[in-house]
Amino acid sequence: MPPWRSLRIAGLASFLIALALAVPRPPDGTPPNSWDVLVVLLDEVDVEFPGLRRPQRVRMSLNTAERALVRREVASFCRRVSRGTGGRLEIRPRVVAAKGPLTSLSGPGPYWIGPEDVAPLLPGIEVGSADTVMVFAKIGIETGAAVPVRHLGGALGGDDGLSGACFAGIGFRPSWIDGGGTVALHEWLHGLRWALAEVGGFPAIPDPDSGRIKPTCCPDAPAGDGAYADHLLEHLTAGMLAAADAREGPARDDRHLRHWSVDGRTRDGSWRTVRLAPGDRTGVARLPRNCLEVLVTTSGPVRVESGAWATAAFTGRRRFAVSGDRLTIARAASGGEIRFRVEVKTSTEAP
Repeated sequence: MPPWRSLRIAGLASFLIALALAVPRPPDGTPPNSWDVLVVLLDEVDVEFPGLRRPQRVRMSLNTAERALVRREVASFCRRVSRGTGGRLEIRPRVVAAKGPLTSLSGPGPYWIGPEDVAPLLPGIEVGSADTVMVFAKIGIETGAAVPVRHLGGALGGDDGLSGACFAGIGFRPSWIDGGGTVALHEWLHGLRWALAEVGGFPAIPDPDSGRIKPTCCPDAPAGDGAYADHLLEHLTAGMLAAADAREGPARDDRHLRHWSVDGRTRDGSWRTVRLAPGDRTGVARLPRNCLEVLVTTSGPVRVESGAWATAAFTGRRRFAVSGDRLTIARAASGGEIRFRVEVKTSTEAP
């Protein structure tokens, strides 16, 4: 084994041991629920993007101090989650390095690091049962060349992430991360919010972004990403902590229509095209309480169910009045992929 590889393995082992010793456990002895995070360090960035006069190119690489900084950030994030939940939710990190280079960014500019940018760099790195894939890449130095990023981090739910895991892409200049865990905690909360609403069926916890402007969760909420993110951990109920999981849906073969809104309920006029893979039997949309009707368009035979009624099998486009807060699209025939979309109406046009 090359010396550098043994040093890296030893460093990772020390990091995990120190992390295990630093996090509290529930006072009642109940084992904590766990949230698995695959942390990917992108060693190299080599991207080109349009400039005012000619294309610009940025080449960056992580040095030893910056890798250690990211590891401190992750360790601090893990401790803050455990302490903020009284030891009832434990982040289990797995840190890997991807040589890269990262050659593409999601855009148009300003840019951000998206799942499709990272996926080609992960052959041989198993996402496995990770609930979140969290990617760190240096996109600039303190002064000088840098990729114009939209935000420090971007987050997606498991429906748009990698292999069913939530996704957080964090592009940073070294001074933007202080090792205190704020960046990682903030982006992770976006994924947790999605998972609790879309997978667990809970009311959504407040949006962590609202801490930057005017906290909306309660009168005593502090402003600022760091303090507000810690405060949001107090909104997690015992039921949420026990069910925190980005992988397991409320029922087998239950596929939610996602991505309309992170609180898990569709908005007026919103829609998304979703697919039923050959092995999927149903898709479920949770509807707003004031929903009056839906418009379903499907490429293959399905049955639509809501409340106490169900339709016969059909293909094409149909409009239905709604008598409940869930709409189930059930496959009416085995076979290939079926794509469908649901458009929500909470008001009707005057005649």
